[in-house]
Amino acid sequence: MTLDAAHACVVDLDGVVWLGGTALPGAVQGVAELRRRGVPVLFCTNNAAPTIDELRGRLAAIRIEAASSEIATSSQAASSLLSRDDRAYVVGEAGLHEALASAGVVESTSDATAVVVGLTRRFDYDTCDVAASLVRSGARYVATNADPTLPTPDGLKPGAGAIVAAISAASGHAPEIAGKPSQTMCALVQCRVAVGAVVGDRASTDGRFAAALGVPFAHVVSDVDDAPDHAAIRVTSLLEAVLALCA
Repeated sequence: MTLDAAHACVVDLDGVVWLGGTALPGAVQGVAELRRRGVPVLFCTNNAAPTIDELRGRLAAIRIEAASSEIATSSQAASSLLSRDDRAYVVGEAGLHEALASAGVVESTSDATAVVVGLTRRFDYDTCDVAASLVRSGARYVATNADPTLPTPDGLKPGAGAIVAAISAASGHAPEIAGKPSQTMCALVQCRVAVGAVVGDRASTDGRFAAALGVPFAHVVSDVDDAPDHAAIRVTSLLEAVLALCA
């Protein structure tokens, strides 16, 4: 048995639990089955935009109750790379601002020692210019993740990786990646739970994350079915993944 009371299931959100906040088939039932079996659940997302309370609210709206400690985000991973001595120029939304504030990181533009980039729908030329100039001047460059796309009910939309690519091209520097599948995110989840398996829809991210953690990976087939050779188990829903991992 891969999953039990001592070994948690790490579950991606976008593309596994929901699309645009709408529950995917088998998602609610999959979480309920994990709860019924006494298996700890840790929801782990590379989406840096929402706050923890927003994510909890979205989960509650589809009848999944989750404590704050049961949610790990790439925003939290990125903030763990900085210290209270850092001053950050932030390209991102509320979730990233919240995580940095919780870590005691002060936001700044003129004297920033770090540039932290996540998913945002308010990215423009001037923002790219400021971020790239700071990176070229020596500011530490941290990205929440490099996912090029984000699955939505209307198809794939640009992800944080698209924004990171623009700043990287303009600055001539590559960022430190904080989210899945990095060791930073591995450390974040391992501080919370003993990981038994990972369920995700992006093999190049979630699959490599599982490999880095040394646990099985259940690949929920979706529009971002990018590298099936990374998958140990191919499934169509979270419920199917849970039943396979608990067999």
